[in-house]
Formats: sequence, C-alpha cells, structure tokens
Amino acid sequence: MTFDQDTDAISDDNTLPALIAPSHHRPGGLMPNELFPDDATSGIRPFSDLVVLFPTETKPVSGHDAAFNAAALTVNTNGVICLLPGYLNKAEHDFIWIEINGVRGPIHTVTQEEIDLDQLTLLFMDAGRFIDQANNTVQVFVEHLSGTTDSTRQFNYLADREPPVGRDPIVSTPYNDNMSPVRFTNPQIEDFRVITDADISAGVKIQIGNYPLDRAEPQVHHRKEDDVIHLSIGGVIIKHTVTSFEASGNNPITITAYFGTWNQLPNGAHLVEWFVVDKAGNKSPGFSPSRMIELRVGSGVEPLLSPVHVTESDYDPDSEQDFINVPDLDGDATIELPIRGQGYSVNDKVILTVSGLSADGVRTEITLEYDVQSINVIRALIPLPLSFLRPLAGGRILITYKRVRPGTPDRHSEGALYNIFGDPVSQRLPPPEVQDLVNGALPEDTNPVRIVVPHYFGQNPNDRVDLIVLGHSANGTSTYAEYTEMAGNGDVEFLLDNAFFTALSGGYFEAHYLINRGNPRPASEKASVPVGDALEDLPAPTTLQAVAPDFTFNPLIHKANLNVRVRPHPAIVAGTELRLIFVGSAPGGSFTSPWFAVDINWEDAEIPFTVPRNIVLNNDDGTARLYYGFKPISGPNRFSLDLLIKIGTPRTLLLPQVVPTTFISDTRVELNPTHVIAPQPQTIEIRVISDKLPRDADIKVNIKGKSGIGNPNIPAKPAVPEAGENYTRFELSSDFVAAYLDGEFTVSYQLIESSGTTISGDLTVEVLALPSSLLDLVTIPEASGGTINTAVANNVRIDKWPFFRAGQPVWIQLLSTTNRDLRLAVGVTSAEFNAGRTLDLIPASYLSGLENNSEVAVKAWVSLDGSNSLDTAKYFKVPTYVTRKGSGEIIRHITVGNGPNQIAISRDGNTVCVLNARAYSVSVINFASGAIRTLAYNYVYRLALHPTEPRLFLSANTGLGANYQAPVLNLSTFTFSYPFAFSYSAAYAIGINPTGSRMFIGLLASGSSLAFSVFDTTSGQYVTNFGGTAGPRSIVTNPQGTAIFTTGYNTERYTLSSGVRTHTVVNGAVAQELAHTGFDAPLERLYVSVSGLNKLDIYNTENDSLTFIKSLTGLSDPRGIAFHPTRPLAYVSELAGNRVRVIDMNSETLIGTINGFDQPNGLACTPDGQYLLVCNSGNTTVAVVSI
Repeated sequence: MTFDQDTDAISDDNTLPALIAPSHHRPGGLMPNELFPDDATSGIRPFSDLVVLFPTETKPVSGHDAAFNAAALTVNTNGVICLLPGYLNKAEHDFIWIEINGVRGPIHTVTQEEIDLDQLTLLFMDAGRFIDQANNTVQVFVEHLSGTTDSTRQFNYLADREPPVGRDPIVSTPYNDNMSPVRFTNPQIEDFRVITDADISAGVKIQIGNYPLDRAEPQVHHRKEDDVIHLSIGGVIIKHTVTSFEASGNNPITITAYFGTWNQLPNGAHLVEWFVVDKAGNKSPGFSPSRMIELRVGSGVEPLLSPVHVTESDYDPDSEQDFINVPDLDGDATIELPIRGQGYSVNDKVILTVSGLSADGVRTEITLEYDVQSINVIRALIPLPLSFLRPLAGGRILITYKRVRPGTPDRHSEGALYNIFGDPVSQRLPPPEVQDLVNGALPEDTNPVRIVVPHYFGQNPNDRVDLIVLGHSANGTSTYAEYTEMAGNGDVEFLLDNAFFTALSGGYFEAHYLINRGNPRPASEKASVPVGDALEDLPAPTTLQAVAPDFTFNPLIHKANLNVRVRPHPAIVAGTELRLIFVGSAPGGSFTSPWFAVDINWEDAEIPFTVPRNIVLNNDDGTARLYYGFKPISGPNRFSLDLLIKIGTPRTLLLPQVVPTTFISDTRVELNPTHVIAPQPQTIEIRVISDKLPRDADIKVNIKGKSGIGNPNIPAKPAVPEAGENYTRFELSSDFVAAYLDGEFTVSYQLIESSGTTISGDLTVEVLALPSSLLDLVTIPEASGGTINTAVANNVRIDKWPFFRAGQPVWIQLLSTTNRDLRLAVGVTSAEFNAGRTLDLIPASYLSGLENNSEVAVKAWVSLDGSNSLDTAKYFKVPTYVTRKGSGEIIRHITVGNGPNQIAISRDGNTVCVLNARAYSVSVINFASGAIRTLAYNYVYRLALHPTEPRLFLSANTGLGANYQAPVLNLSTFTFSYPFAFSYSAAYAIGINPTGSRMFIGLLASGSSLAFSVFDTTSGQYVTNFGGTAGPRSIVTNPQGTAIFTTGYNTERYTLSSGVRTHTVVNGAVAQELAHTGFDAPLERLYVSVSGLNKLDIYNTENDSLTFIKSLTGLSDPRGIAFHPTRPLAYVSELAGNRVRVIDMNSETLIGTINGFDQPNGLACTPDGQYLLVCNSGNTTVAVVSI
C-alpha cells in the first residue's frame, strides 16, 4: 500500500547526466553542463577505472548500472551516444572500441587534436545491438600503438523498448482502453463520488486494477516489479512503486490518499486518473479513464454550483460522454454559465478554468472570467476559443468555475467533462531556433550563441528545458554538449558560450531539446546549422586507387601503396603547412604524416602524400577516413572535409531463407498460411548465412510488398551465427502474413558495416489463400435450427478467425426484404479480442419489421492487411436464417441518457419520463411522435409524475445555500423550479398521492428516526414528518391514498390521516422497489423487490393490514415492478438476469420470461396495456415490449 507523504505536481523519473568537459577560458555565455566529476575528465584515471556515460540512460535502476527506454534508443538517428572522458597516457592512434554483449561495436582512433583540445571521446552505438527485455553487457577497450590492451569494467544495461500497459486498442477514445478507471474501496465514495472531512482524516483508499485489461497483450506490457504508478488527483501526483509481490499477482493495488494530498486541492470537482512509468522510463500510452469526484471539506461549505454546458456539444453513447466535434465548429465554441437561481449577486466575479489533455498526453489550461451584471439572466454565454480546442482533438477538457465574492469563501462548481473529437493534431515539439545566422550559417565568431526554444503547447513556467547540441567538425569528429534553463512564460532563450561552436568551424551542429527530461513528451525536432562560411571549406583529399563510385582499395587490384592527393585551394599558399591524417577502422591501421611546409613551388598544384600499404591493409574488410590538417599563416588550425574509403574485395551476399516454406526456385518459395497460425507456432523464421560475414557488421532484414502491417520493422542484429549454426536467425510474428494472403512479398537484407551498406537480392515468397473452411465462422447463436426467434435478443457472432487481432475493421450486412448495415468498418475491440469473437446485437426493431418466415442472410468480411479496402478484404461464408415471431417481443429501443433506471408514464400515455442515473439527467419522451428532450440535473435519484399536471417531481442530493431541494420539472416549458426546501437531509425516495395534492419525500439521514416528509404540491409548503426507518429506497400509496408504504431495510405501512406507523416488517436485506396494485386488480397487494435476497415479497394490504403472503424466489437482483392495467399480470425486472419475469396475479406465481435486456431496472405499462417500457440501465435505451 502506498501513502502520500511525497506528492508532486508532475512526474519526473528519468535521470539524465549533465554534459561536457569544462572549457578553460573566460565564458561569453552559458557553459555546457558538467557530465563527469572533475577527476573523471582530468585524464589522470587509468583506462580501467573509466566511467562510460550514455546521455540518454535512465538511472538508478535496480540490478543494472542503468537502462535504455524506447526514446533513449531512438532520439539520435546516428545511434545511441556514448561518451568517454580522457585517461592516463592517452596517445595519438590509440584504437578504442566498445563490445556490446561480447560483440565489437563502435570504434574510434584517437587524434592529436582530440588530445590537444581535451575533448571527450564520442561514439555512436547502433540501437539494434541492444537486446530488448534483457541485460546487456557493455565494455570499452583500448589498444595502444605498443600492442598492449586495456579495458574498463563490464557495465550492465537494461534495454526496454516496450511501454507498460501496451497499445491503446481503441484510439478514438481520449484514454487507454487497456487501463481500468480507479475504484474507491469506500462504497459511499464509490457510489456518490463525494470526499468529506471524515474521509480525508481516515485516508481515501483508491484501487488501481491490474494492467493491461487485455491479458492477451504480450507479457512485456504486464504489471512488473519497479513500475511506478502515478495516481493523479486533480493534477496532484501520488507515486507507488510496484513490489515483486504485487507484480506476481492479479489483485488491485491500493493507494491511500491522506490529508497531504487533499490539502493541495480546492473544494470542487476533480478528475482522478493514473498512468504508469516503468523502471526504464517508458510511459504507458495515454491515461486511464478518468473519474470525477467532488471534494467537500471544511465547515460551512456551500453545495457546488451547477455545471456549465457547451452549446455545441453532443452525447456519444459509445464513450458515454458528452463531446465537442472540432471540425463542426465555424468559430469559437460557447460556454453556457447558469446564472438565474444560482445565488449570485451583482458584481460577483466568475473565474472559469478549462483544463485540457491532448491525444499525446500533454496538459494545458486556460482561465476565462465573467463579471455578473444581472442575476435575472438565465445563463451567460462565454466564448471558448477554437484555437484552444483544436490542438486537443482526440483528447478531452474539464470545465470548472468558482464564484468570487469579496468577504466570503469562493464557491466552486461541479465539473463538465467533454471529449474532443476531430483529427488529432501532433504536439511534436518544433525545432529550436538558432539566431544571428548569416546566409543560413552561424558565423564562427558569434558570442554568445543565441538559441531559442519557442513557446510550446502546454508550457509550464517550472518546466525543465534541456538543450542538446551534437557537433560535427569538418573532418567528421563529433562533439556533444547539453545546457539547461527553466521554461518561464514565453520563449526560452539560451545564451551560450561560443567555444564549443567555434571548434566546429567548417562543420555543422544539430540541436534539439527535451521538456522535463522527455517524460512524457518525446524530444523536439532537430535544427541543423552549419558553422562558419561554407565557401571556405577545404575539400577532401582524393586518391589514385580508391575512386568513385565505390571508393574501394582492392588489394587484388591495387598492389602498392595508397597514393593521396590534396587538390589546389586558394588558402593553400606559400608559408602554410599541411599534414595528412588517415584514420583506419582497425588497430595499427592509422597514419599521420609529418607537417609539410608549402612553398611557392606547390602553390596551385596537387600535393602528393603516401599511406604505406601495410597500414592500409591492416584495415582489410574495413574502412578508413582521409583528411588533412591545415596550418594557415595566421589564425587557428583547420581541417579539410573527409573522404571515406573501403579496403578489401567486393562482398557477395547469399539470398535469405524463410522457414517454413516450400522450394519453387532459387529465388522463389511458397508459404502455406495454415503452417503459421494456431495450432502451429505463429511465427516465421528468416535465416541469413553469416559465418563468412564480419562479426562487427549488422544485418537488417526487410519485408516489402505492402505498407503498414505488411511491412514489419525487424530490428537489426549483429552478424553473429547462432550457436552451432552458420546463420543468424530472425524470428518474428506471422501477423504480417495476413496482408499477403493469396499474394506475395519479398525478403532481402542489408549488411551494415562502418564502410557502408551492401544489399542482398530479393527472395519472393508466394502466399496461398486461406481454405474456405477456416472462414465458416458467422452465426446467430440464439437461432435454433436455422430459425430466428424475434421475441428474444439476437446477435451476429463471428468466431476467432486466422490472424485475428484487435483493431481489424469488420463489416456485417443483414440481407433480407430490407437490408441493414449492422457493422461498418468497426475495429475488433479489446473485449472482443479477449473473448475470441465479435458479437453485434441485431436491433429488435429490424427483426420485428420483417415479415414472419423472412429469410435473413448474414454477409460479413474483415480487412486483414490494414488497408480498410473492400478490394482486399476477406469474406466469411454467408449463413442464412428464417424469422419466427412470437409474443412478448421487444419491438424497438428508445435512446435516452446514460444508465436509465426509473420511469413514469402519464395517464394519457403520451408522456414518458426517464431518469438516467449515470448521466444524472432526465429524458422526456413524446411517446406518439418519438421526440425526446434530455435535461441534465446532477445527483438526481428518483422521480414521481403528477397524475394530472405536467409536473415531474425529483429527489436529488443538491441544494441552495444550507437547504436541500426537491426540484420540479415543468414538462411544458422544460424549466426547473424549486418550491420544496428542507435542511435536515438530502432526498432519495419520492412519491405522489393519487390526487396529486401531496408529495412524500424520503430522507437519506442515517441514524435518524425520521422516515419521510410530506409537502403540499400546490403551495410547496411543508405539511408534516413521519417517524420510522430512515433512508427508504421507495415510497408509494394504496390506490385510495389512505395508506403510505415504504421499503429499504424494512417494509413499513403508515396511515396518512393520523401520521401513525402501523406495521414494520424486517426485509433481511435491502429492498430497492415496491408497488401497489390498482383499483381493478383481482387482489389488494403490495409487491416488494428484496434485491439483496433475490426475491419478491407479496403482502396483503386489505383492511389496513400488511400481511405477508409469500415470496417468489430465485430472481437475479429484482428491481422495478409494474402491473398490467387490464389483465391480471405483473412484471418484475431482474437487473443481474437481464430479463423481465411475468407474474400471474391470481395464482401469484411466475409464468413467463421476456429476454433481451441490458440490466433492466425501472419499468412501466402504457395505460392502454399495449406496451411494457423497460429501462436498460446497462446502456442508454428504454426497450419497448409488445404485451
């Protein structure tokens, strides 16, 4: 369990080093950060004691010297940068190399200039040499001219390219669907989402579910030891490091938030969400789904103000969230701020905060202000800038506000959460901007050097900004420096000392920057800038043997020395000096000539140099760089551009091999896809014969034919044969084969050496088509003998097909007398992938609209190649069915708000009112026309419809000032009024007597002896209180209006005229609903749904009694009850059973079942007895059942 003694506003886990060895002159600007301790750069340490430094490494990491995450391995296109300080007895032509996992990698030959300038040694390591999810050994060696060899100790580095949690299976949502929302262990907080003083005193326990939710994701994405969970509560971060015990199990992890966290947050609405950073520094893609909570602490806290509404928003049933579609906006959006009836005074100030989270996980925020000039306006309209919303496409915003009034505490609002739809805008950071350029180059005497990081999206004044500069001198030598500044509020300006840049004269540098060490934002784009006047570059030397186009010295052809020529140049005049520098790729393969003094005889002439043959051949199968040093008459020494030559005979590469395939010809093989899908191993092996290849070379395999899934990125590997074999093995998932069914692809490889790259020929792989028997997978599972019973819910199921994976788009069409598109290019969801099938509900309205005995064919197809093209899609076998109609059929669904659970119908049957529990809203339906109006009202629980007037009474946990309210919705004007106020408790159960003159309101106050209050519905005046069991869940009267019945923990009867409680029956568990029969019923009965015991209790209420008759048992969480208006039938919903049971009111027995619901809750019969309306609380619909 983690506590919150150390909370942070941002996550900052990676540890990056400082930078380059210090300069020894008076600085003209900011100096580079220090990289090594002073004694490490002084050159007094022996080579064996040297510390190797990778600037992008993460440390500390338990069990390793450091780690590389995905960004660290890819941020530099030249490779992973390795830095080495000076060492004791460092000398020209020392040959340095690095071994990674025992295989030689980068090499470096020490130059005299490097020693004179006290430069760090910089090497670029191929990221492909690091084995993922494994410990990698790194050791540095040096061979001196004397032939002696020294080495550093062996360092251990973890390479981890895979993020925790893994991919987001549904990229259209603004959160990662492989992460679960948090859960509060306190059921009161979990249900009502309110945090109080008592909660923060005891500590709020918050559970983080195991990840990823899709357990079929590769194990590398699963919860691991040393993962750091970042729990964000309103932006305040609590970190928890996963223990080995937690990593080994599947139980949720509990994090406790105490006062230290909550004290950093104001009262009001806050989002709770989480993400993960693994020990290598990889961050999970995106955040978890968020949960909104209300913080309500301190004395005299006023209820939250009503949330704002964005005029242009709409409701998305898939994500169960409101959304704003940016492409639909012609200009700024509009925030509607409620004013009238919210307790404002003139001159109050309202400060709105709009907090955004982009699709890339970047947070940003703006504040807007509004001065209250009138309290009579219904709402104020405040522009929400389009420029703020556009970068947030694919993300979401939370809008809250507070009322500021001098002399009184600020009053906060509820939150309004909106997903932002549209094409996500990449928030990749732009390159830094180098100032003071002349013709695109930086003059070498510029001091200080000015580099500006432009103000960026989501900038926080406290952000750390690291500027990384990689220099490349004219002779190809690379140098490195880092600088650090605080972001501030505008552009970030770096004023840098020019010593680092002056040394690059004739070369160039690359610059990029990191925000907060690159977590979670990746590095910026790079700026590349030449230094000095490009026209002054000294050209590279030429050779007589190694000439264009391949610049190869072939010992079989070239039998003597290497003859080098320095071409004439205006700067090479009498009085200047030259020397040739030949840097080879092997020990003993480097050479530096003495300085040659140029006199008048060599002006405007080629100057010859000779490299001895034995030195050249020491680099056999390698490379060498040639350049020359130039000592002018005045000014600093300079270097020419370099020439890279190859030494050795041309290389011939064999074609790769693919297993399992069948030989066709030397360049063509055949692949049967059934050999690479379950139950066979779902892998393909590519072999490259490598026993004759240099071990310090890399092999990069390429598959070509189609983009996307058909072009997998196969990491390069060293050209080292497998143990006991003559080839290097590349094993990859066979998923890519799906793109080539009944087609072909080619396989080739590159041999990457320091001398250049050689490409093999192509091997063509023909892929057979899938057998049709493997695509006979489409069914309607509820059908029997090819017959569809239209009275029940029916689905189209497609079982797991070959190459099945999440995200593959699926199409389904129903073909009959009327056709229906059931699924249009909808990707396989994470839940479907886990279940090994897709499942699509056939709308009941579609089936009910077909004639009896209609033929229905199900046509389905899937895109396996990632193109979403119908031309390349694979079609399943088409099954055919016949419809059969029956009674108790769901004929249609009415879409309302999220989580409908209560329903009432007017006496004329024209108006249906639905309470939506998860959306906190009320939907009003014109049953004849189908028109629907949905109005939001937070924390609304129950409803009661006036029998004769267009008024809907609601119970809610909201109020005005110190009072709680029972709002009333006028169904003609769709406006709320607040005639009923009470100070003692929030309301829950609500009821109306048969004449509509009295409203009964049940109170939530636990431990009280007060059961409910009575109000006059005309005047709004309080009438009386009834003593009894507090907190009733439901309240009704008998049809005469003389008796009142409540239920919850107890079922009780009261006499309205006397106010006396006459009966109390202990339910034994919580009962959720009760209903009384009407005047025309055969028996005078009270039905009670005892949900906690899965039964329905029936009571006789004749003669002022409450006598138990019987229990109907075996129900699955019974809820709503309704009586047929003309037949002796009753109906009870089973929330957990997804069905409605039919009861014979004469025999008082269960006689039937209606299936096809999603967590049915409230239900009601239309007055004409034609229909039963059932609330599907598991989705957003009300089912209409023909009865």
